[in-house]
Amino acid sequence: MRGRVSRMILSGLLAGCMVVTPIGAVYAEPMPAEAAVEITVEESAETEETLESIASETEEAPGETPEAAEPEETWEAVGQEIIVESGEVVVEEAEAASPEAGYSDPVKDFVARLYEYILQRRPDGDGLNAWTDVLKSGREQGAKVAQGFIESPEFQSRKMDDTTYLTILYKTFLNRDPDAAGLKAWQAVLDSGLSRMHVFRGFAESKEFTEICQRYGIQRGYAILNAPMDQNEGVTKFVVRCYRLCLGREADEDGLNAWCNALLTGQNTAKEVAHGFIFSEEYRAIDTHHSNYLELLYELLLGRKSDPEGYRSWNSQLTNAIPHLYVFNEFADSEEFQKICDSYGVISGCGTFVGRDALDIGEYYVRNFELLPGMLGLSACEDVIFQGLGTAYQSDWFYITYIPEEGAFSMANDGDYNIAFFGSYILEHFATVNNRMLKNGWEYIDCMKDDSGYYMLYYYAKMIDGKACVAQLQIDSMDYLRGWYMDNWMIETIASLGELEQ
Repeated sequence: MRGRVSRMILSGLLAGCMVVTPIGAVYAEPMPAEAAVEITVEESAETEETLESIASETEEAPGETPEAAEPEETWEAVGQEIIVESGEVVVEEAEAASPEAGYSDPVKDFVARLYEYILQRRPDGDGLNAWTDVLKSGREQGAKVAQGFIESPEFQSRKMDDTTYLTILYKTFLNRDPDAAGLKAWQAVLDSGLSRMHVFRGFAESKEFTEICQRYGIQRGYAILNAPMDQNEGVTKFVVRCYRLCLGREADEDGLNAWCNALLTGQNTAKEVAHGFIFSEEYRAIDTHHSNYLELLYELLLGRKSDPEGYRSWNSQLTNAIPHLYVFNEFADSEEFQKICDSYGVISGCGTFVGRDALDIGEYYVRNFELLPGMLGLSACEDVIFQGLGTAYQSDWFYITYIPEEGAFSMANDGDYNIAFFGSYILEHFATVNNRMLKNGWEYIDCMKDDSGYYMLYYYAKMIDGKACVAQLQIDSMDYLRGWYMDNWMIETIASLGELEQ
């Protein structure tokens, strides 16, 4: 047989013969073996030969009549391509036929399409009927049913890479293969830390999928994602950024959801979230060196590398015992951090001190100083002023009070209502140092912020005559220390409170 090539699709399951159909014609079910099919192969503008004549061509000499042969094989050739050329029949692999047709029920066709494209298999009868009933009853719409397939254990267990996942989304929801630019753009979304389900929602709520649903006579509806990490793109990206910069790793799902929920509900500000990462046990286990800590603050809170002059200044303060917590608050209250928070759409918390037991809880007691119910009066201590680490005495006396509901104790003067709040951290500190008080120097305890907005650093030191001192250092006046002498009885009492708190 001479002439041009005709390309056809084998689409039946027949005993002893092959059924050839033109490309584009698709059978959803196997044809019966007894079906008689005749197809025309175009050879030239004038000549046509039927499948019967194709089958009769052999290597016999001209004029000889070929003998009929009994069938010996069963052909299963769905999705293969037959090429008729120069009298030869060649079977080659062809592109898979579209799974979109075959049932008289368009809703059932829609469900079958999801099986074929997402699970990449033929639907089982029970599953096909169940999902069809869900759609027809109106319990769910197209996007939510597709979500059921995407979230199914069968699909999730495949452990596919991003490209495979995105390709399935393109075929299912856009009805086409991905283009290079689109694939790159969606890959960038995944690389930013957003979840695959977040990307799924973008496809499932697309115009193209709306049109696909309309062709099958169903409503598209919406995907429903409940995980906190899938609620707000900016919030999720902010938290992912904290994981990557502070901990040097990708976010785990539980942690990401917890931090996102804290931001979404207002439980934490962005500043508090950043504090949680920087002062976490995981970060401390990674590195606590001043230089690395400063570089992290610059990158996380200012969005840039350090400048030499600024770095030298801050590093000098850290080297001279200014605590990390104070430096963190200074960075986090910057205009640069506010801009970073604005870019992610999160509440910054700038201007609010973050750390242990900020002094704002003491305002009530400042205005209403007395031994209120629930406050334990301990003793009085003498107020001392240290100028340049020298000493000068004042005659004021400060009452020591313990406030159980706050887990803190205070030193307050009943004349001008000055108050200093110490949290449970300091109580625990006294409990541990009581029997091994320092012989020389000062030991940093904690950093707080008073009602006037000043940062107060608290230090502890062993002093003369068996007494000890808690010193309050006001940050904007580095040579000014205000402290309180406490004798051993007072320290032992405070230590016992600390043990109770533990």
